[in-house]
Amino acid sequence: MAFHLLKSTNLFTNNNQVEQCSQLKHLCKSLRITWIDPSGTVIFDNDFLVAQLSNHSEREEIITALKSGEGQAVRYSSTLNEDTFYYAVCLDNGTILRLATEAKSLGSIILSATPIITLVLLLIILACIALSHMLTSQLIKPIEQMARNIANKDFQATYKELAPFSHIIRTQHIRAAKERQDFTANVSHELKIPLTAISGYAELLAADMVDKEQKMHFYQEIQKCAARLIRLFNDIIRLAEIDRSEREPLFSSVDLAEIVKECLTSLKVNADQRQVKLILQA
Repeated sequence: MAFHLLKSTNLFTNNNQVEQCSQLKHLCKSLRITWIDPSGTVIFDNDFLVAQLSNHSEREEIITALKSGEGQAVRYSSTLNEDTFYYAVCLDNGTILRLATEAKSLGSIILSATPIITLVLLLIILACIALSHMLTSQLIKPIEQMARNIANKDFQATYKELAPFSHIIRTQHIRAAKERQDFTANVSHELKIPLTAISGYAELLAADMVDKEQKMHFYQEIQKCAARLIRLFNDIIRLAEIDRSEREPLFSSVDLAEIVKECLTSLKVNADQRQVKLILQA
């Protein structure tokens, strides 16, 4: 296209080379323009002084242009210190007009585009991270709502696929709450029995309503109730440790008859005060 623009002007119709060189100097500054006579002598070059340039008659593109009207070649230019693409055309007056530009290889093109490619990839990665975070939040939000409202009977899962799962979790949640209530009630009951017995024995001893032999018996019973309280507290601590560490529960053999006998002994004082007779059959 640059050649057609140059040839379409009247630049080469006169013989005033000084004027022609002056006009060429201001054309196509992005390309190297060289004007050569048929003998290979450089008439004009817009990048270098003519005196610095050697004869171009042996250049491949010049030889081809003189033979067929136009020629081209790619070679390393010692003047420009880079691979250069040359395109030459033989003009009507016999001179040769040659344009030259850097011959960019695929590697150099990729290398020059590396900053842009890196920036685009970085933007894509950031966009993917932001999009994945947004999508993950949207997906997890209904599950978090289900976790917060799992105890609400009227709560409906956003995802129908999670409805059976939420029902199972709700059932387990209700069961766990009931088990905690039952455990609290049982612990309260177990603690109340020895404490009631100790309180009863202490009242009788404080009122001096028993003889010496009964006092000794009451002291022993108070000691047994205190030991039982200590065992209960130790059991509660052990249960808390098992629940915290999720270890396998520990099982041991117990004598139910002995345990019931201890309970009756602890309750005997209060039962006697209320005229209740306790009988053990084992």
